[in-house]
Amino acid sequence: MKPEAELQRAITTAIASLGYVAMESGKSRSKVTCRACGAKTYATGWQGNTPGLPDIYVHHPDWFGMAVGLELKGPKTAVTPVQQSLADAHITTIVRTVAEALHEVRRAEATLGRQSRVDRIDKVLQQMEVWNGINKRT
Repeated sequence: MKPEAELQRAITTAIASLGYVAMESGKSRSKVTCRACGAKTYATGWQGNTPGLPDIYVHHPDWFGMAVGLELKGPKTAVTPVQQSLADAHITTIVRTVAEALHEVRRAEATLGRQSRVDRIDKVLQQMEVWNGINKRT
């Protein structure tokens, strides 16, 4: 399995375990052949995804339609100019780990003043640090 696919599965699992909804996009994005010239490109618009569309939108029922857009990247995966532009404009966030994704959800909860949820995410992040420390020693 590709690193980004593994990361996506881990993030969606972590998000769901905390009571959030992870809406995934772009899972089946593939190249299509232009009927006019024969060139192969990624479908956009009604045929596919908008370039730069984040891989996951994180929602919570209490967020009143607000979402956190996460663009997932593997450890060595390059960021496209469109993805970087959206991240620079604070429309999406580029993440390479589950912890980075949870930090973004935590930031949204803190902005909304949901301290109990911030505390819960903090506990999960602390547990992840302990677990990673144990795994590094073995």
